[in-house]
Amino acid sequence: MPSLLLSIDIGTTAVKAGCFTPEGKILGSSYVEYTLLHPAHLCIEHDANLWWSLSRQVVLEALSVSGISSDEIAALSISAQGISYVPVDEAGNPLHNVFSWMDTRAVEQTDRIRNLFVSQGEAFRRVGLHVVPTYTLPKILWLKDHHPEIFRAAHKFSTCLDFMNKRLVNRFITDYSIAGGTLAHDLDRLAWSDFVLEGTGVPKEKLPEINWGGTPLGELCPAAARELSLPDTVQVFLGGHDQECAALGAGLQNEEVSISLGTASILIAPLSVPTFDPSLRIPCYPHVEKDKFVLEAVVSAGGGSFKWLRDFYNSIACGAGGKPYDYDALVDLAMCAPVGANGVRFYPHFSGATAPYWNPNSTGVFHGLSLGSNLADVVRAVLEGWCYQLKSNLLVIEELTGKRERIVVFGGGVRNQRLQQLIASVFGRPVVVSYTSETALLGAAMLAGVGAGIYRDLDEAKTVVRQSSNYRDPEAQNIGRYQELYERYREIEDNQLQIL
Repeated sequence: MPSLLLSIDIGTTAVKAGCFTPEGKILGSSYVEYTLLHPAHLCIEHDANLWWSLSRQVVLEALSVSGISSDEIAALSISAQGISYVPVDEAGNPLHNVFSWMDTRAVEQTDRIRNLFVSQGEAFRRVGLHVVPTYTLPKILWLKDHHPEIFRAAHKFSTCLDFMNKRLVNRFITDYSIAGGTLAHDLDRLAWSDFVLEGTGVPKEKLPEINWGGTPLGELCPAAARELSLPDTVQVFLGGHDQECAALGAGLQNEEVSISLGTASILIAPLSVPTFDPSLRIPCYPHVEKDKFVLEAVVSAGGGSFKWLRDFYNSIACGAGGKPYDYDALVDLAMCAPVGANGVRFYPHFSGATAPYWNPNSTGVFHGLSLGSNLADVVRAVLEGWCYQLKSNLLVIEELTGKRERIVVFGGGVRNQRLQQLIASVFGRPVVVSYTSETALLGAAMLAGVGAGIYRDLDEAKTVVRQSSNYRDPEAQNIGRYQELYERYREIEDNQLQIL
């Protein structure tokens, strides 16, 4: 009987596929990038047809790399980028390019949505989010204002997830974790918001059906089975937002918080009920797990700041005939500086301050530089500043929900053991390190595995995949020192840099 699991991850600039055993071991994977388009200032788009054509390519390559027969695949699910959307006709054909989640053109339309609410607090309580141009609904209104003929002709304003499900099972259906990032979803009712949609003139019937991740969608339709070279007996299960899928794939438990260490760093804390932050610092979304929710905080340029430093230094070093640094070499260099980086502090707000401050006018800052500062101090300050920003969000989460016993980390940053140790010491608690960097793919595979009966439930699936995780304890001698440094860091940011 088939027992292997296949998943597809549709990211912002790449599509991946992976084939997994029930134990979470990846047998084969494939990855291919695609190009974003920049037709005008603040506009970021791409061709939705690539979502499907590249999915076909990576599925075939993943199966080939794994060396297995397609008859061994039991079930399939998708991890998808959130917020992006594309207007499509009844057959699912795009009527316009995808409006990327990074697209922020809809400033005027965002103001109109904001004016529907008595206050920012009312909006945050109803839809769980700040009303900003990043989300889906403002860009739907932009289409209505600038291309009314496409707005009228659109059968659906299709999220990435339901666009793919239309091809897999001929059904426009997305999950709650995706819908929760649109500004059109009522967090308490778990339904499209009549209040918001009627206030903006967007017909509810133009939005996809919503259900929980793991919902069975049926067998692959014959056309999709042929294109993917899979049996049409493969069962398809509803996936979800890539960040929540990744947290699931890392085995995140209820009493923990996860951190993805990528270009942006995202903290996710699972909840049993929606939790409203009265200070409007951290948004709340539905989870991919049925009847669960998450607080999700974004440090938008955490890892991106480290990349900036690497590229900035290497552009100078290489121009002078010096040797370039890779990430591991920079981390090694940072450890040559003492804890606290000799008084140098870094505030990584290169794209404005996101959670928990929400100040788009903030900028990146080095503080405490002197003639005695060296490159090791600067690099260590960047890494410590990244961790301090994450800790600021963790403390807000704990203020709202109680203490989180462990930190689960995944993503590119966790490959370095010294960085793992730094995170544990700054946070002052144990860190669980996911054994695979493909946690979004694995999380989607776990949703499929529960639906197909391979796991009893998601708790069992998380226990299974956590068996191969590594653990990193904080250095006892540095816990108190880092707490003092963190408090001084926050004092400077709050009072001198006026971030808040």
